[in-house]
Amino acid sequence: MARNSRPPSSSTCRRRSGRINVRANLGEVTAQGLSNDLSVEANTGKVEMSGITSSNVRVRANTGEVRLEMGTVTQGAVHLASHVGAIRLRLSPASAFEVRAVVDQMGKVHADLPLQIVEEGAGFLHGKLNGGGADIRLKTNIGEIHIGPSEGKGHE
Repeated sequence: MARNSRPPSSSTCRRRSGRINVRANLGEVTAQGLSNDLSVEANTGKVEMSGITSSNVRVRANTGEVRLEMGTVTQGAVHLASHVGAIRLRLSPASAFEVRAVVDQMGKVHADLPLQIVEEGAGFLHGKLNGGGADIRLKTNIGEIHIGPSEGKGHE
């Protein structure tokens, strides 16, 4: 894991080979341009990842926002969870996936991609894009969930 000029409580990872597992107790976790299977556990702090092309991404945050920007996703699993904090997932509209997004206590689920809605309710969305494919699960107890197009492909 490369450390830059960030405070010691932050972690940054760029372009590594093999499976990547990150555990952070306090501070921000950032990752860019990774194609590896990726697992992140963060206690307190934001998790922000961009340019991720892996087909298997798992993030668990206790307190903090989770932001993930990916290209086209058609297979594998993307599971993002935060106990307290928003979840923002950006994907290419060319992706094929089935998503289940849940806000347990406070917050809403927003989708700015043309999903085929399977089921929708207060704080819950189950939908498919382009017939389904990858398994995407998003869950927070308190916070908003936003599913939108990758940068340059729409608005947040």
